[in-house]
Amino acid sequence: MSTTAQAVTKPKRNRLQKLLDQLVATERALVETQRHSAFKRPRGAKRLAPEARREIQKVFQLADNISAKLQVLRGAVEPDAQAVKPPSRQVAAVKKPASGPARDDVRATFEGLLEKGALLESAQFQERAGITRQALSKAVTAKRMFYLEVGGIRAYPAFYLDDSLERVQVEAVTKLLGDLSGGSKWLFFMTPKGSLAKAHSGRARTPLQALMDGDFEKVKQTAAGHAER
Repeated sequence: MSTTAQAVTKPKRNRLQKLLDQLVATERALVETQRHSAFKRPRGAKRLAPEARREIQKVFQLADNISAKLQVLRGAVEPDAQAVKPPSRQVAAVKKPASGPARDDVRATFEGLLEKGALLESAQFQERAGITRQALSKAVTAKRMFYLEVGGIRAYPAFYLDDSLERVQVEAVTKLLGDLSGGSKWLFFMTPKGSLAKAHSGRARTPLQALMDGDFEKVKQTAAGHAER
């Protein structure tokens, strides 16, 4: 590609293409003029005056100049247009499951939460909650409860069964979190938030702590805002 073609940027391409089209049309008209010029006089026709001949000569020179410019513009526009690649069919990279140390860390954290009783496996949760498997599945489908799953083990947060919390309130907050992943919902409930800090102390509280303190409405507002991010 020529230096001119390399200098042409995409925003200029449309204008150059329009100019190219105009020049092509002008070139065709001038070529037609050359074919039927006064230099090819019909037999018996009078010879043109010198001034007229000079004017026609200028027209021919203009045609030559336009032809030269067309070559430059074609090098700037057409090769560049041909170089445009078709839309990429490359699929966005899919995040692969964590492997190696990362996966081990996730499993270790998960198992630690199970050992501490912060998470309960499905059967244990159902037994302590006094609900059936179908009822638990229905609560998950309705987004009132969520679970974490690692290595094929599904576990539910034990805070749903905490006597210091109103389960109805916890389920209502969970539902406001919508389609967030189980891990994201878990982090929401367990992470201290400045928006939930008490006015007199300024100390950040987790949503669970705020619920224990009776700030249900404030937690609902925080959950709704978190889900919209």
